[in-house]
Amino acid sequence: MTQTRQTSTKQDIKEALTQLLLTEKFEDISISKLTRKAGINRGTFYLHYIDKFDMMEQLKQDTFSQLMSIFNDELPIRDNIEATLVYLKENYDFIWAIAKNQSLDFQFSIKEFIKQLLEVIPNAHAWISKIYQIPENYALEVFLASNECIITNWIQTGAKENPKVITEILLTISHLENMQLRLMPQSRPLLPQRKELRGTDKGCG
Repeated sequence: MTQTRQTSTKQDIKEALTQLLLTEKFEDISISKLTRKAGINRGTFYLHYIDKFDMMEQLKQDTFSQLMSIFNDELPIRDNIEATLVYLKENYDFIWAIAKNQSLDFQFSIKEFIKQLLEVIPNAHAWISKIYQIPENYALEVFLASNECIITNWIQTGAKENPKVITEILLTISHLENMQLRLMPQSRPLLPQRKELRGTDKGCG
């Protein structure tokens, strides 16, 4: 019962934050404003989070944990990518709210998510270097930036296209499907490394 109540409170806070982020910058949102919107008191908020930065970090970590749990070692890359995009579309309100606030580093988080996935795909870096015919470190940057830009643009323009369409675009520019690679059995990527919310990686934004 206690766990259910805690989950409900966190969901209320998340929904309140999502609504506020649609009209305000994250820096301008106070704990008081957030708790009023969520219908809770400040004490309840501090039972769950140290401050608003800790709250945002935890929410982002939860989101990427969900994304990573979607990946199925037994499925082709195409199916895994599409399932990830379906999740983003189903949770569009929150994803869009953080994507439109540059200080929340959505682009950086997406790039780190993709980078961590590559770490558990056998020979991915070598394949990427071969595709672009440039040194591996530069090829990786091109790969990460292009995929992040497609996803970010899709989110920022309303995620109107079906996830299947975006999956096809991502596979076309990445050539991952041609590699016929699958995630290594029993492997799971790590969460994107924490980065100060006050810093920005503008990416395509």
